Amino acid sequence: MKNGIFIKLNKNKNMEYCVKSKVTNFRIKMFYFILVLMCFIKISRQNKIIIVGKGECLLNINPTILSSVDSKCAPTDSKLKCNLGLSESSIEFPINTNTNVVSAHNMFKDCSSLTNIDLSNFVSTSLNETDGMFENCISLTTIKFSNFDVSNVLNMSHMFYNCSLLQSIDFNDFANTVQNLLIDMSFMFFNCSSLAILDLGFSSTSKLKNMSNMFELCTNLKELTFSLNFDTSSVENMENMLSNCINLNSVDLSKFEFGSVTSMNGMFRNCAKLKTIRFPQSATNSLINMGSMFQSCSSLDTLDLSTFDTSSVLFMNDLFHDCTSLKNIMMSNFMTENVIKMESMFENC
Repeated sequence: MKNGIFIKLNKNKNMEYCVKSKVTNFRIKMFYFILVLMCFIKISRQNKIIIVGKGECLLNINPTILSSVDSKCAPTDSKLKCNLGLSESSIEFPINTNTNVVSAHNMFKDCSSLTNIDLSNFVSTSLNETDGMFENCISLTTIKFSNFDVSNVLNMSHMFYNCSLLQSIDFNDFANTVQNLLIDMSFMFFNCSSLAILDLGFSSTSKLKNMSNMFELCTNLKELTFSLNFDTSSVENMENMLSNCINLNSVDLSKFEFGSVTSMNGMFRNCAKLKTIRFPQSATNSLINMGSMFQSCSSLDTLDLSTFDTSSVLFMNDLFHDCTSLKNIMMSNFMTENVIKMESMFENC
């Protein structure tokens, strides 16, 4: 069906509705709106929704509150808004769902009962926004990504924000992990508290600027791996990046570049089991804020900061506060002539 949408909902029996006309005028839009309302009034308690259609912006419906179909949506639109509400447990796209979708911003946000999403057949080489895509999907445990092309995505911030039951994400399944355009990964995995192992297979991230709060509150994270080609040369913000990763034992950042980073405030704060951090040999000449960077890293006993250039740093407050096991700090190249805040820098060491 080229110019319509086919909605199939399954539980004990099937109900099928079909609109074959193009959604191009007010009457057809109203008919479409009424049709969708009738559909969801009857089956709002169904367990599975399967969406089929050639259009890129076909639905903006919430079966919980029965919100209206977005009147701006038409088969030629580039934004996909599919607010599927709070009652579904499984979503699958059909075979060969080829689209020209540009934005998946907040696509499944607040689908709090959703447990499984299969994006294996969702193909869009034009996608440039996935920010907030699965935000607050607090029951989500499984996402299938094969054929999901992220090569043109600019913004991934909040993508898995507060997906607290999500146990694994396989980025190797992505159709293309080259990220030449990616700028923002802030809060991407915030409070993904069930993730134990995470392997970021992205490469060519040379335009990436924001990694703030990226893994904050990943409280079960024990193993974190970055690809050899994960490029941080343009990153400016790493504050709270690993804050409250309380089960992380070691982290290898030796392939990172810190030359553009201005803030590492709270970067490892409250990583209570962290014993080993491998830093790169690259310069940190842009660094301004190191406040609370290692605060409450109570298992750290040795810290090598000899490669850090602190000539531009203004804030070192609480830098090693509550590092109760710390015995050796190599900081021979530290320069503090521009520092304006040092309070509690070594408190309770």
